[in-house]
Amino acid sequence: MKFKISYMALFMSSLLLQACGGGGLAGDEKDSTDPLIPEPVVDDGSDRPRPSESTPFMKADGWMLKDVSGQPVFLRGANILFGDNPLERIKNITPAAEIGSNVVRLQVKKTTRKEELEGALVDIIGKNMVALITLVDDSLTCKDDADELDKVVSDLWLGTWLEVIAQDRFQPHLMINVANQWGPKSVFTENTVGYGDYIEAHKLAIREFRKAGLKVPLVIDAAGCGQDYYSFTAGRARELKAADTQGNLVLSVHGFGETWNSDDKVRTAMTSLAKTNMPIVMSGFGGSAVAPQNEVDHLGIMRKGYGDGGMGFSIPWQSAEDKAAYAMTLDTPLFLRGASIRTDVFIPKTYVDNGKLGIVMYLKDANGRYANTGWNQASSMNFDAWNKLNFKLTSVDYLKGIGAYVEDGFDLTAVQKIGFEIVANGKPVDVSGNLIFDNLTVFPGIPPVYIANFDASNEEWEAHWGPFTTAAADGKLTILPTGGGDGAIDLQGWKAPSLYSIPLDTALEVVLRVYVPASYSAESNAWLKIFGQFGANWEIWKDIPAQSFASLTVGAWNTVKFNVDFSDASPAQAFGIQLGGFSGAMAEPLLVDFIEINDPNKKNTKIINAQQLASAFDGDAEAYSVIWDKMASLAVVDGVLEVRNTNTGGDADVAVGKGDINSKKLNLAGPVTIRAKVFVPANLAGNTDFFFNFFMQDAGWNHFSFPTMTIDQFTPGEWTEIEIVEDTFNPNFNRLGNLQHFGFQFGGPGVNATIKVDDVQIWGNVEVEDAQPILTIGFESQAEVDGFKFDYAGGALSEGVLAGANTKAWTNSTLPFGWIANSWIGNGGYDMSLSESALDLTARGEDIVNGEYGIEATSIPVNFVKP
Repeated sequence: MKFKISYMALFMSSLLLQACGGGGLAGDEKDSTDPLIPEPVVDDGSDRPRPSESTPFMKADGWMLKDVSGQPVFLRGANILFGDNPLERIKNITPAAEIGSNVVRLQVKKTTRKEELEGALVDIIGKNMVALITLVDDSLTCKDDADELDKVVSDLWLGTWLEVIAQDRFQPHLMINVANQWGPKSVFTENTVGYGDYIEAHKLAIREFRKAGLKVPLVIDAAGCGQDYYSFTAGRARELKAADTQGNLVLSVHGFGETWNSDDKVRTAMTSLAKTNMPIVMSGFGGSAVAPQNEVDHLGIMRKGYGDGGMGFSIPWQSAEDKAAYAMTLDTPLFLRGASIRTDVFIPKTYVDNGKLGIVMYLKDANGRYANTGWNQASSMNFDAWNKLNFKLTSVDYLKGIGAYVEDGFDLTAVQKIGFEIVANGKPVDVSGNLIFDNLTVFPGIPPVYIANFDASNEEWEAHWGPFTTAAADGKLTILPTGGGDGAIDLQGWKAPSLYSIPLDTALEVVLRVYVPASYSAESNAWLKIFGQFGANWEIWKDIPAQSFASLTVGAWNTVKFNVDFSDASPAQAFGIQLGGFSGAMAEPLLVDFIEINDPNKKNTKIINAQQLASAFDGDAEAYSVIWDKMASLAVVDGVLEVRNTNTGGDADVAVGKGDINSKKLNLAGPVTIRAKVFVPANLAGNTDFFFNFFMQDAGWNHFSFPTMTIDQFTPGEWTEIEIVEDTFNPNFNRLGNLQHFGFQFGGPGVNATIKVDDVQIWGNVEVEDAQPILTIGFESQAEVDGFKFDYAGGALSEGVLAGANTKAWTNSTLPFGWIANSWIGNGGYDMSLSESALDLTARGEDIVNGEYGIEATSIPVNFVKP
């Protein structure tokens, strides 16, 4: 299988990088220097069942899980909802094995009898799969009652079920997930004490399992309904591991909700988790077809589970003036006017804390001329996270306009090199870290609507009138003034059919590349402009203001641009260049390298209606607060926003706003749709004074209220789903800038009630690329990294210094991780099959089983017998 080759390469790469201290993502927390010491486990002396001391079991070894033969294990399989219906769900095990699964996540409940559990385990080991048993119960899932966790450990795991899970025959196959999604729901913060009880409760549980003689991997679910990967960062995973005399823990996350709803979020989370240097499994994940408000991409998660490569740089900084540049040379120059370039970069915290480091993407054209895309400084990036950099190449003038450096004559139509320049920018030498670049993608430029290159002929451009002669020579159009007065070089429809391919019914940009000989230095009165003749009898004349030769550079090439709009005239008879003002005949001709005509309104984009904001309140209030009427209170209860109006006087109106809305970059240029679920209590039935509406305020504090809803539009005592579509805002409302406020208000005379709100969404028009990339570098192989070679250096760095330090390396941008899909059957839209006992795959099941990175392609058998 393809996976086996890639996984071994990634594995060896990671080991080598860790050994030499560079590039890799795993092991940054340095377990070898961890001062935390596990408390000794003392056998309680009871006669309860225990596995034999010599019985083999799977082990966590750094970031990998290994089977009893010492081979790495990457879990690939399905959740089975066994506890819901043991007699039926035991039938799921056979088809789960038939699709190539190497693991079953066997969900049990408090009601699961030990005989039922044993029967399922016998079936699983008989089919050579790992049995990851997980306890799923409403008293545990998304709850944080430590007494309840302690109770199920003692009463179920180490009570009712112990004589089953302690059997020697099960130990090589067994993993135990103590409690599904147990822990606080609303922390989701890197540096906080909010996880203290969660960590302490798990440490106690770990010790109890080890006292009972169980050495198998214990799987710990993240808090926040399994979604909060911060549960394990900032040293918390190390603290859990230090409580385990076996050091045999696996960290589990669940890929649902806003934390996991984009490729970048998945990669950032997995990159952070890799630094724990502990095995990771995604024990379940969502999908966009099931929960569009969160748009979790299950195919993207599976792709990331396969492992991902990147180009790593560990610069051996020598001085505060250092810089190093690496570039790839393209086989054929690319036309990049109007193009865009994207790349992802992982920035370590050290660089962001100092903030001075600069990252510059640059280009070189076929003649070696340089241009960059502007300055990107570490202080503006997210640390220990992936940052997406997007560079527009609209034109050379555009690049200059955003402060980028562009060498004179740089040609965006013939780009030969693409590179990265990493600049100390005054940064101290001891500020260092491993930068990783990934996913370099180039989207095509907008081709001109017409171009004449004159490579072999005059391409129908001829003298029309006046004292000029034209010819084609050496790939140029020559224009020789033979006397004073004006004249024209143009295309005429009656003998130049190419005129009709130019869309003169729209505004255009005309670009000329003109060489003006040094002998024209005295011709300051000379000029040129664009003109057109239209009408059946050529009676309509159109032209634009002229370009004076006084502003051109003699003895050099000049790029001259004209904005032309002749769209109010037709039909076209002639179109071209008018020249005049020369003192007389000239000895040398003007040279024209090309004439290019562009449509400035043409884009490689399309507009789609997409979700721009989703507030599900699964973790916290998501920055919503009461912004006026402070006699109201707000809280999140069971994943729902509750707003209590305690004001009994006046109109008793309450307004709730999202405090971070100005950072959300909403596009309100087209129709805006607001969706939400609202619960109005039963005691407001018939209250004709009650109102509810959403509102926005732009950056200039201009207020816009969406249509007001009255009590007759709700069903008091039940949830009401709202959908409001609006495309007519106040004339002074700025729909293109950031918002000051977005929220909702409710009230009315004497209204005193608690309103519940959930699943608030904003949908609108979003512009997306509508073109296939012309270049994609995913850094999936050493060869792609080798394609970027040393280009230049500055300060105290040189090619020799950089080569000697192994500065550039292929590395892991995401380590491979295990995943277990929801669910064989019984979970609605997340089901993989329509049958309990046979392969009758759903569309989601087809993706998970037979997709490019699915179970069939990436599952590797596990060894359960020592060699």
